Amino acid sequence: MEHKKLKKQRVIAGLSSVALFLMLANPIWDKSGAVVSYQFSEFGAGGMFVALVVGIYTALIMEAFGRFSFFSEDTSMPDFVIAWFDSMLPITVVVATGWILAYLLHFNFYKLIVELFSPLANSLNTWWGFTLFLFFTCFIYSMGISGWVLAAVDQPVMLVGIAANAHQCANG
Repeated sequence: MEHKKLKKQRVIAGLSSVALFLMLANPIWDKSGAVVSYQFSEFGAGGMFVALVVGIYTALIMEAFGRFSFFSEDTSMPDFVIAWFDSMLPITVVVATGWILAYLLHFNFYKLIVELFSPLANSLNTWWGFTLFLFFTCFIYSMGISGWVLAAVDQPVMLVGIAANAHQCANG
């Protein structure tokens, strides 16, 4: 949001994306529609992919509504009231998306993201894939590009691999 020159929506976008992530983390609902508990396995390394997609989606929605205002520039309303009204519509879109997917459709977004990224994760968890990825990281670093630009891909895959190794080690 700061990069898009929408500084007043930074906190709102962050909290909206956390709300959407929690809605898509497959909560267990009771009969009244309240969340009873979460499947905490989806907050782990694999949940980072979901968090990345949720963050990008929320940023796109906030950016789309970022230039829109219910009030004109010369209104006598206080700035915090204007910001509150202007942020209600994108927050509603973000939260309604999560509500429709998680509560009404019972769609497992976590499973979809894991399945989409599984070919990448499986290839990077091989000896050849790991070596090729490290070579690519060194190659772009030699051209002056920091290897941290690949951290969004690298870290979730590596953490999933570490968690799988820890699970296999615990099971003997």
